[in-house]
Amino acid sequence: METEPPCVLIVDDEENLLYARGRLIESKGCRVLRAWSAEAALEMVTSDEPAVALLDIVLPGMNGLKLAQEIKTRWPDCEVVMITGQSSVDTAIEAIRQGAFDYLSKPFRSFEDVWMAVGRALEKRSIRRPPTRGDLRKGPVPEKAWNPRDRA
Repeated sequence: METEPPCVLIVDDEENLLYARGRLIESKGCRVLRAWSAEAALEMVTSDEPAVALLDIVLPGMNGLKLAQEIKTRWPDCEVVMITGQSSVDTAIEAIRQGAFDYLSKPFRSFEDVWMAVGRALEKRSIRRPPTRGDLRKGPVPEKAWNPRDRA
């Protein structure tokens, strides 16, 4: 019996990057939810807690830093990875203060850099919050839990 793969929420207003990152993360075995704005992301994620949120900082409406804060309030176990093309030390520090697990600057050397950050976030989450046998919210825990390295 296998567990359901983790859900990764990706929020970016650049459509090409949104879908390219999504395809990469899906190819590694994760379920992906995509949104163009913070508001759309919060509406989309009502019943399915994301394991990792990959957020652009510059978004229309609510920015990625505020979205990170909202996500950590609603889903404290969700690991947040911030992405920006307008990096600064102050922005990176603020992202970490808002609970971000990692901070990536665009352009990336490769999309694999994105997967490495997501994979590390999934590992941290699984170490910090291991599933328990018979968890009533998620159902029974299978013999073999999902591991991000299985698809690497």
